[in-house]
Parts: sequence; structure tokens; C-alpha cells
Amino acid sequence: MKITLTPSALLLICLIIQAYCNEKDAEQRPGAATQPPPPQHHTSRPENHHEKYSKRPRGAECVRCCDPPERVSAYPMYQPMPQINVTILKVGRRKPLHSNDYYQTLVFDTEYVNLYGHFNMFMGKFYCYVPGIYFFSLNVHTWNQKETYLHIMHNGAEAAILYAQASDRSIMQSQSLMLELQDQDEIWVRLFKGERDNAVFSDEYDTYVIFSGYLIKPNSDP
Repeated sequence: MKITLTPSALLLICLIIQAYCNEKDAEQRPGAATQPPPPQHHTSRPENHHEKYSKRPRGAECVRCCDPPERVSAYPMYQPMPQINVTILKVGRRKPLHSNDYYQTLVFDTEYVNLYGHFNMFMGKFYCYVPGIYFFSLNVHTWNQKETYLHIMHNGAEAAILYAQASDRSIMQSQSLMLELQDQDEIWVRLFKGERDNAVFSDEYDTYVIFSGYLIKPNSDP
């Protein structure tokens, strides 16, 4: 029996034989087998492909070139100055006192605070050992039907006066001031001489006469 092949059938047979021979040749050559490349996903696109669609221009990466400038406050920082030998004084008197024929120093008999002993209780005077600006305050109780007439003295000069007229009622009277003192300056309270009926009241149960002071600013501070 004679088989007749058409030209198209012959061409198909030739292509099949050629493909089979190529596959055999590839298996016989060592290291010739190659794996097909993995499919590329949208997350593993090349970098240049990603930059193609980026809106940031080339060379515009954020690079820290210097430290940010320090914030400067509009107000200067306060630096506390050390307080050296700050003088604090508070003394009182529990005995009444009448004026004599001469100027009389008001001597105190009760010591509340006398830091560093700058107030001499026997003399009734404060001696300055730390030059600077001081604050002093005097509080007294007046006597019925008697005047109250005192001076806060600074080196023999009247720095301030405390005065109350004679009255049927006794009252609390006060005076205060600031003074700039130098080394060895003296501060004390003086009762005016007895040209008038002058007195201050106090008793042993309560302290009606108080003298106090403290250093505000030493001269050594800027």
C-alpha cells in the first residue's frame, strides 16, 4: 500500500524532528540549561523605572548639612548670685521706757534673730560688717496721754523719725527705711530727750517694741 503525503504534512514532520534534535543537543551540553527568568511584579521594578514616575527631581535627597540653630530666648537667663554673709536681725523690748533729760538709746532685751551677732544687745546698736543696701523697720506701742518720739540713727545722724501725738488711746506705730551702709557704720534707735512727756509702752507678757533689719544687696554683687 502506497502512502502519499501532502507538502504541508511533510513540513510539519520536519519541524517536529528539528525541535526534537535541538532538545537532545541541549541536554548533552553541560551547564547549558537555563532557568526561565522569574516574572517581574510591580513591587520589584527597577529603580530607574521607579524614578521615572517620581515627582522629586534627581539630586534632591534630604541630606543633613548642619545642626539647627539654637533657640535664643528674648530674656536673659537668670543666674542666681551666691549670698555671702547675709545679715538678718530681729530684736524686741518687753519693758516700758520714759525719756530722760538727755537723748537715750533704746536698748532691747529680747533677741529673736541675730545672725552672725552683728547687733550688739548690750549697746543697742547694729554694726555693719557687710557693706551694701539694708532695710530696717521699727514698730512700737504708744502710751496713753504721752508722746512717742524716736529716731532711727545712722552714724550720729537722724535717718528717720517715728512720732505719735499724745492721745487717749494707745496705738501701734511703725517706721521703715532703706540705707546704704559702709563697713563699721552704726544703726540704732534713740528716744528723744525729755523736753516733752515722751515714752514707749511694753510689758513682760507681750513684746510691743520690735526692731528688725536685713541685707538686701551687698556691694560685692554686680
